[in-house]
Order: sequence, then structure tokens, then C-alpha cells
Amino acid sequence: MTGRKWPVVPSPQLRPALVSAQPACSGSWALPGPGHTPSSAPPVGAGEGPAFLSWASLSSEQPRADKSSAAVSHTPAWAHRAASTMKDEVALLATVTLLGVLLQAYFSLQVISARRAFRVSPPLTTGPPEFERVYRAQVNCSEYFPLFLAALWVAGVFFHEGTAALCGLVYLFARLRYFQGYARSAQQRLTPLYASARALWLLMALAALGLLVHFLPRALRAALLGRLGTLLPRA
Repeated sequence: MTGRKWPVVPSPQLRPALVSAQPACSGSWALPGPGHTPSSAPPVGAGEGPAFLSWASLSSEQPRADKSSAAVSHTPAWAHRAASTMKDEVALLATVTLLGVLLQAYFSLQVISARRAFRVSPPLTTGPPEFERVYRAQVNCSEYFPLFLAALWVAGVFFHEGTAALCGLVYLFARLRYFQGYARSAQQRLTPLYASARALWLLMALAALGLLVHFLPRALRAALLGRLGTLLPRA
């Protein structure tokens, strides 16, 4: 058997219906209707003589439309632009968030290392003072991390992304210094603790101000922003 494919000829019962349903196609061999004398040449043009059924119409290997490509091609261009614009608007906030997650992972690894160094097995949370300081520093940073994330994103979306991201970086750096200082001594934790608290309070204030301006009426919002614009250069 060779790989040649022979066309499928319809049964005599279906042949009249198929012949009457489709006109002749020029330039292709066709199947004649009942009572027609076979000819060695295809019809000259469409619509001349009796209707013929094209062999190409009987082939089962017709090209199929790629639904996925059609769906992609019909996607509006403005949807791609909107998605790209949204990513650009939150890129700084996403970067600071990822840095915060990595910092929390670093704190957790330090606690694991301290447990191994001072032989404090879970679930114990007490032991030598050196271990307890590392453990308390990690717990304290984890307790404030959800508050930091909420204030960061609300301030970035409703106030200003760059300002919120800068405050977030200050907070994370202060928390790193807090953890390192607390691991050495309890007294060295105070200065970075106050710095991180100020950065967090500033983020919360920016978030509240952004939401307040967002919900104000349009006229009052314009007046408030104009007033702030006149006060900022003087400051």
C-alpha cells in the first residue's frame, strides 16, 4: 500500500443532492450528475452547463481555522495598552513589596540559624539572651509587616507611587538596622525602631490623605489641591 490518498466518491443516493447543492467550480475536475456523459476535461467556466461537484469540496483535509490565533488577533489594542499602563503604575510598589518579602525571609533564616547555634529546638521560644533577642526581633518585624504593606499600597495608589515607594524603602532599611542592632544588644534597637515607626506613620498619613482627596467632591478637591500647591513652595 502506498501513501496515496484517493478521493471519496459519494453514494448514488447522495449524488443528486450534492450536485444540486453546489455549483460548478472552474479549473477543477468535477463529478457529473445523473445521465451526464463522462468527459475527459473539466468544465470551462462556472455556471455553464449542468452543475458539477468539485473534488476539492469532497476532500476531508480542509484547512481548519486556528481559533486561538483568531481570538488573539481580535483582542482590542486598547486592552494591551491598559494592561501595560497598569503595570507601569505599580512597578515601584511591587518592587518594594518583593524586597519586603525577601527581608522577612532573611529574618526567618536568621532565627533558624540562631536555634541551631544555641541549641533551642522548636517549639521552645526561650533560651540564652542572644537567641531571645534574635527571635523577638523577627517576631516584631513580622507583626508590623501587614500594616506596612497595606499603608504602602494605599498610599501608592491614591497619593503618589514614587513617594510611597521611597517611604517603603526607608522603612525596610530601618527594619534591617533594627534587626541587626537588636541581635547585638537591646539598646541598639531603639534608634532604627523610631526611624521605622516614623516611616510607617508617614505612609499611613499619605494613605489617609489620598483617600480623603479621592472621596471629596470635584470642586472641593481642586480647591484643596490648589491650596496645597501654593503652600508647598513656601515650605
